[in-house]
Amino acid sequence: MRGNMNANLVNIPYRLSIRLSPNGFSVFVCDVNEKIIVSVNQTYKHSGDTNSLKEAILSIKPSLPDCQKVILICETKFYTLIPNSFFASDHALDFLKLQHPDMPETNQVFSHSFQNHDSIFIFGYDSGIVQTLTDIFPTLKIEHQLISSIEHDHQNMISIWIGEERIDCLVFHKGEIKLLNHYPYQTAEDIVYHALNIAYHLQFDIMEFEITVYSDEANAKNYEEIITTYLPQSDFKTIQ
Repeated sequence: MRGNMNANLVNIPYRLSIRLSPNGFSVFVCDVNEKIIVSVNQTYKHSGDTNSLKEAILSIKPSLPDCQKVILICETKFYTLIPNSFFASDHALDFLKLQHPDMPETNQVFSHSFQNHDSIFIFGYDSGIVQTLTDIFPTLKIEHQLISSIEHDHQNMISIWIGEERIDCLVFHKGEIKLLNHYPYQTAEDIVYHALNIAYHLQFDIMEFEITVYSDEANAKNYEEIITTYLPQSDFKTIQ
């Protein structure tokens, strides 16, 4: 655990973010300036039973400050983006199943509206995990990791999230979303290939694009040198 837990944390609107991955979870507490004041990384292997997750979260909760916002950031691959005019809340699951027929029945469906893009982002996440964390943090908000980037307006931008055996890619071209998809990978060269392949099929010069790569510290160390060799404009940012 990093951070000074003895600091004066009274009446400050902190934000608590919880991010789960296949190998564990991370907890970040940020101040009003988005500066991380506390970070916790803990091993956790989800196997359908959330009791161990509950115990792990409850073990660290007393050491965390009171937070105005609590957000669960989901890394799920079960997502889609559709035009706002097509969306009906009672058919959100149908839209997800159309693109992801393999999505588990235990997933709960969430949606987020982007007025600036006239679109709806729909995603599914394990309902057991959601309920477990909601029981601990009643004000919990569920958010997909892609939402914050989609919300912003970009001209020419490629955003890449490096996860476990999968990257998520978001492409803006001339201010419009041109692609949102995920791809398997094993090496840094695979990631470069996917970026170049996207540029080829969308018929644009990748060197005219900003590239932001979101990664944890371990993946950044493993992949940054190779990715920036082929795509020197790549800007690596730590996932939090």
